[in-house]
Amino acid sequence: MRAALAALLLTDPTILFLDEPTNHLDLPALEWLEDYLQTFRGGLVVVSHDRVFLDRVASEIQELDQQTLHDYPMSFTEYLEERETRRERIEAQNVQLDKKIAQLERFAERFGAKNTKAAQAHSKRKQADRLRAQRVILPRRRRGIRFQFPPPPHVGRSLIRLHDVTFGYGNRDVFSHASFEIERGEKVAIVGANGAGKTTLLRVIAGQLDPRHGEREAHQHARPAFFAQHAAEALDGKLTVLEAVEEVATDDARPKLRSLLGSFLFIGDDVFKHCRVLSGGERQRVAIARLLLQQTNLLLLDEPTHHLDLAGKEVLEEALSQYPGAVVVVTHDRSLMARLATRILAVQDGRVTLYPGGYDDYEAARVAAANGAPASVTPASAAPAPKSEAAAPKPSSSKADAAAAKKEERRAQADARKRKQETERIEREIESRETELRALETELADPGVYATRERSKDLLGRYDRIKAELDSLWKELERLIPDART
Repeated sequence: MRAALAALLLTDPTILFLDEPTNHLDLPALEWLEDYLQTFRGGLVVVSHDRVFLDRVASEIQELDQQTLHDYPMSFTEYLEERETRRERIEAQNVQLDKKIAQLERFAERFGAKNTKAAQAHSKRKQADRLRAQRVILPRRRRGIRFQFPPPPHVGRSLIRLHDVTFGYGNRDVFSHASFEIERGEKVAIVGANGAGKTTLLRVIAGQLDPRHGEREAHQHARPAFFAQHAAEALDGKLTVLEAVEEVATDDARPKLRSLLGSFLFIGDDVFKHCRVLSGGERQRVAIARLLLQQTNLLLLDEPTHHLDLAGKEVLEEALSQYPGAVVVVTHDRSLMARLATRILAVQDGRVTLYPGGYDDYEAARVAAANGAPASVTPASAAPAPKSEAAAPKPSSSKADAAAAKKEERRAQADARKRKQETERIEREIESRETELRALETELADPGVYATRERSKDLLGRYDRIKAELDSLWKELERLIPDART
């Protein structure tokens, strides 16, 4: 892809037509292309599903929806907001038209049989027909996930642990001395340049590849599921979409499959399409739905957003956010990482570096390092350093000193227990608030809610209050977690 783009740009074009140019590009190549296109003096027409890329290079959006082009002379983020505003405006206009049509039809039905009113009734029917022609088809609304995922098998805090792991092919090490662990419920993104070893690291975590040196430890109740880049191509083409998900569904999930497929944008008779006639993006959505139906507590995903359009990416983000188990994903999709990741594993020059924040924290640290600032993260590519002998406490010959040390140790243990209890309490509260928030989102997605101003105002007020409480709980948890892990 880089070679093809380089050849194209060397022709010194006056206008560029690019169809999904960010596919298969790593982060450095993506940023270089964005910088180039921002300074490109010619015209640009681009088809893309990369939301960050569109925000950086596009000054106008043309949306093709239901066979019609709609022009939005603004940035991509502004377009998303304006599209929702436009939808609400059209919806309100259609409601008023429907009320007027209903009034006209009631008049025509009531007086159509009377000779003195027949002409008037006929005129009202014509008016109603003209008003129907004025109704505007609503833009498609973003669909949310309304599916209860199978509860993950119970597991301890740590699912997978890599200790001083080195892996390579032949005489070349892909990465060396990697030490980190994947914890229950967390969401980790693996990033790095093409060929750096991201997929290899994912397969080592999954246990598909054995390390050359070091240890991989998995909790006895860890139930991982692996999603390869070409998982969609492995679907049986003779099966329908519904049959493909029925293959892996538990008995409890079977009655809800149509609902799940609807959330994954398979509406009505779409579920009876055979997999062989689906587009690449549709097959990808089926493969992801199959994965989420399995009773797992760890998802390992390799480039799951390939072939997905904007709607498909939004569905995937929401599904993974709601998934109660842990997720490790190899991706170049910055929007997915920004919404999902709680930690970043960066693979570069044979090292695996752990960034303990989300994607924004990783970006800030990477930019700071590029500008020569000192690194503020600890490489995961190094085994924990042994404690210095000089730092070890000297044994005391005094009984008083020994008693004081023991008292200090008991106090430290009590503090640790208290922090652990507080952490568990906050985690329970977060889970409760998130459940309330999802229920409110489901209610707010119902257009009928907005028919009553008081009800919609009450729901929106509750939503804002719970969201603020949730943000406060997360900040409190972030303050406690470093202590709880020591």
